[in-house]
Amino acid sequence: MPTAPPRQCDRCRRTFTGPRCPCRKPWEGSTRTGQTSGTNSRRWRRLRERILQESPLCSTCQRELATVLDHVVPVAEGGAMWSEANLAPMCKPCHDRKTADEAQRGRRRRR
Repeated sequence: MPTAPPRQCDRCRRTFTGPRCPCRKPWEGSTRTGQTSGTNSRRWRRLRERILQESPLCSTCQRELATVLDHVVPVAEGGAMWSEANLAPMCKPCHDRKTADEAQRGRRRRR
């Protein structure tokens, strides 16, 4: 069975084999810690919890309990990440439908 050649760590400059250098923590760079994604940070979880408590129903269908916060204007298109005016509580089916519609519009868009 072939093995990968050793690599050099960017941080400590030692060579290592395997997925990461021993000088790095196993959880380093994990999305669960919020280091790489703003929507997994403690700030986001608190904001999400507060908004879902204030508005427990889906903003689209008004029947189901909201479980997801949706960015009305996507952050990639210039929407504000942390602005409460840009966040809408939605149930999972409505959020999935809206996201799929946005993806379809993106595919049909002229380039």
